Amino acid sequence: MESALAVPRLPPHDPGTPVLSVVDMHTGGEPLRIVLAGCPEVSGPTLLAKRRYMRQHLDHVRRRLMFEPRGHRDMYGAVLVPSELPDAHLGVLFLHNEGYSSMCGHAVLALGRFALDFGLVPAPPAGTREARVNIHCPCGLVTAFVACEDGRSHGPVRFHSVPAFVLATGNGRDLSSPGQSCNRDATNYINGFSGLELWQLTYSANPCN
Repeated sequence: MESALAVPRLPPHDPGTPVLSVVDMHTGGEPLRIVLAGCPEVSGPTLLAKRRYMRQHLDHVRRRLMFEPRGHRDMYGAVLVPSELPDAHLGVLFLHNEGYSSMCGHAVLALGRFALDFGLVPAPPAGTREARVNIHCPCGLVTAFVACEDGRSHGPVRFHSVPAFVLATGNGRDLSSPGQSCNRDATNYINGFSGLELWQLTYSANPCN
């Protein structure tokens, strides 16, 4: 006779249901879920075209990986795709709970070690202390430098991102609120376009006895 507390049996897995194979990593606690297999082909001649295709046709993959019960609001993901850049070792599409991003520092650090340990880059020569991994992100080509020992990652990772620049200035908007003033005065590119906000805080001092 089975115990009343016995765990119920789960139904058998349907072999027709797609299975996503992933590797979960973290960088100082920041998560990264890397898709190894099971994602349908992401079509497009360029990395940005592939991102548009995934957003329009494969967003269910992002939701399945990022949302509960398999994910959570802070989950981050990476889908590896071929790159059109000759110097890139791999291309990547970044996923999160709200959509797709152009760059992620903690993900690049994890991908550097992943690429070296999973053989996505040529094994460095004997005695090499730092391996170079060129990762094509939506923002451009980012280079990770992975400390290594005997051909495997060992120790810290650093990276060089794409150059930052100011596209335009003098297009200010007054975003002031009581007690402080804010002027959005510049459009800049730091892994993606954004508005540079210049804040000036104003405090009123009350005499204390």
